[in-house]
Amino acid sequence: QGKGFAVVAQEIKSLSDRSKRAASQITGIIGDIQKAATDVILASDRTTKNAESGIQLSVDSGNAIRSLASSLAEATASVADILDNSQRQLVDIDQIAASMANIREASNQNVASVHGIEGSVRDLAIVNRNLQGLVKHYKLAV
Repeated sequence: QGKGFAVVAQEIKSLSDRSKRAASQITGIIGDIQKAATDVILASDRTTKNAESGIQLSVDSGNAIRSLASSLAEATASVADILDNSQRQLVDIDQIAASMANIREASNQNVASVHGIEGSVRDLAIVNRNLQGLVKHYKLAV
C-alpha cells in the first residue's frame, strides 16, 4: 500500500508540477494578452485622435472653402458693380462728346456770325464814310 501511495503521491506531485508550469504559462499568456489589449487600446486611441484631427482638418477646410466662396461672391458682385459703373460712364462720356460736338458746331456758327458781323461793320463803316462825305458835301452847299 505504501508503494501504491508513493506512486500516487509521485503522480500528484508530477501533476502539481505540470499544473504549476501550465499556470505559469497561462499567466504568461494572460500577460501577453493584456499587453496586446493595451497595445490595441493605445493604437485605437491614436487612431481615434488621428481621425478626430482629420475630421477637424476637414471641418476647417470646409469653413475655409465657404469663406473663399463668400469672398469670391463679393468680388464678383464688386466686379459687376464696376462694370455697370463703367458702362454708365461710357454713356456719360458719349453724351459729353456729343455735347462738345454741339458746342463746337455752335462756336463755328458764332465765328461765322462774327465774320458776317465784321463784314457788315466794314460795310457800315464804308456807308458811314460815304454818308460823312455826303454830309460834308451838303454842308458846303448850304
